[in-house]
Amino acid sequence: MSVLFAPARHAPLAAAPWSDGAARATLEGLVAGLEDAYRGPELLWPNHLDDLAGDPDVPLRTLYLGAGGIVWALARLARTGRAAPRIDLPRLAAQLVEDWREASEFTSLYPGLQPSLLMGESGLRLLRELLAPDAANAAALATCIRANAENPTRELLWGSPGTMLAAAELAGPGALEPWASAWREDARWLLAEWRDELWVQDMYGKEATYVGAGHGFAG
Repeated sequence: MSVLFAPARHAPLAAAPWSDGAARATLEGLVAGLEDAYRGPELLWPNHLDDLAGDPDVPLRTLYLGAGGIVWALARLARTGRAAPRIDLPRLAAQLVEDWREASEFTSLYPGLQPSLLMGESGLRLLRELLAPDAANAAALATCIRANAENPTRELLWGSPGTMLAAAELAGPGALEPWASAWREDARWLLAEWRDELWVQDMYGKEATYVGAGHGFAG
């Protein structure tokens, strides 16, 4: 029988009461650790994916596995007043797009430049648009979202469910174009791809049905 919670595999809850001060101190420590580990705009942060990147010192840039995700987190903390990063985040966000296009990552999984949100260009362009808006970047992001509309993975990391989130982020409550129309087009295709009770993911050379947040139904 499958279970969602196995006590032996999880740390017990701490008995100490919640402390806002302790939480903030922990967060400040995490931010300081990230800033201390930053190796500059060329080397960025060390990675732990020697099996995919080939070298732990190779800089990674995507939102999911690289500097893009770190910049996103630091920028959000700064926007909510929970951190004051010393790194020039808007400038770094702009550079990540250009550097990624020159040396895209994870080509062993999918060759070429991928337009995905978490593993490719759309995510980095969205990050740049949020931190350093630029008309040419916005146009390129719209192109990426439309290019990813019928991605056969049908999941969050690589597929249109991810790039739909980029469109929704920029459409906002006013349903601004071209983001709103891109979202609607993607949604129509995705709903038409529903098979039986779930979507089918076509990834890494095989078809499977996932239910999790990263590659499956939850995402």
